[in-house]
This record gives sequence, structure tokens and C-alpha cells, in this order.
Amino acid sequence: MPNATPAFPSKLVVVPLPGLHLDSLGLGLAALGLLSLCARRWSSVRGGWRGNVFYLAGGPAAEDELLTYIAGIGERAEWSAYQ
Repeated sequence: MPNATPAFPSKLVVVPLPGLHLDSLGLGLAALGLLSLCARRWSSVRGGWRGNVFYLAGGPAAEDELLTYIAGIGERAEWSAYQ
């Protein structure tokens, strides 16, 4: 049997985003939209809530990297068109 190596890194980086909590539907949908955008760049990214805080795991290494990526989407007008 070939040596199977895991597809995930040995250390999973988790970025907390406490502003995206589940107190309103809009914030929950914003978190899911952010997760969708992150999946374009980081195919192994996952997201979820714990203790009313949204976390991204397996994606950007830090919040600054996430902000740079999201700002770049806006600057280059790379958002998705409605179908």
C-alpha cells in the first residue's frame, strides 16, 4: 500500500472573527459569504461558530492576510455576478 500522507497541514491555523456572530441573520449570512470567498483561494478552508464567535480554519494565516485578500477582491472587482 502506498504511503498515504494527509492532505491537510500538520498545524491548522484558526482565525477568530468575533464580529460575525449569530445574533442576527445578516451577520450569519455575511460569515457564510466570507467563507465562500475564502474557498476561492484556500480550498481546505472551513468555518464554524463556537461560543458565538465565527472561526475560519485552514485558510488565511492571520486576520491581516484575510483583510488583504478581501480588499483585493474589491479593488479588482472580482466579485461574483448575479445569474
